[in-house]
Amino acid sequence: MHTGNSLGIKSNEHTAPAARVFFATILLLLIALGTIAQEVPKAILVDEFEHASCDDFLARVDYFTHQLALYPDAIGYLVIAGDKEHLRQKLGIELMFEGALHFRARQISRIRVVRGRDAGQMNVQMWIGNPGNTNAAFYDTNWDFRVPHDSKPFLLRTDTDPICNPPPIDRVARDLLEANPIGSIYVIVHGSNARERRAEMSVARKVLVQFERSRVRYLLRTSNTAYSNYYFVMSPPKRKDLKSYW
Repeated sequence: MHTGNSLGIKSNEHTAPAARVFFATILLLLIALGTIAQEVPKAILVDEFEHASCDDFLARVDYFTHQLALYPDAIGYLVIAGDKEHLRQKLGIELMFEGALHFRARQISRIRVVRGRDAGQMNVQMWIGNPGNTNAAFYDTNWDFRVPHDSKPFLLRTDTDPICNPPPIDRVARDLLEANPIGSIYVIVHGSNARERRAEMSVARKVLVQFERSRVRYLLRTSNTAYSNYYFVMSPPKRKDLKSYW
């Protein structure tokens, strides 16, 4: 039986059920495609490089965290690799990354810093993957943190960098101190007067609260600006090796 509507268009009584089946099929297909699009990837390499200046590194971190935000259930991995010759550079990258994340307060709980293979050339990779990924590349290896007694001081943190932000140094400083029993942390406290220097020292003590006092040294310097630099040292350093900027 055919009926006509007010526009003169004919319809069939069997058309409605068929249309419903057609649209239901399309809806299920769209749902399936949406599920696939949001599925956590097994692993996606977002970026790879050997060295980066502070501003270039921050741009890479911004892009990495933006890509990670597209996968709410995924984990971000910063994988740092290279032989012991590159220990300073590797730890420098780790510290810059920690500073960048804490300053931006971006997805810190969803990103892991992985100390990758302790061999070969310096290499840094940024990955996105699922939380249950069993790829060995996403698990820490045992870096050798022992350094020669005559090594120059290693700058862990400065409060004066105009681009990169002061990082939390807990993990790096702890591992260096544990691997080097004669090593110490030297904090160079600057200020234009005694009051400023006392205030800076109070801040420094809070930063280093978890470390034994016997492993920390404070040196006071007069400066136009109040700030502190934190170094890991193996032996009493020369003044020229502990830089002051103002």
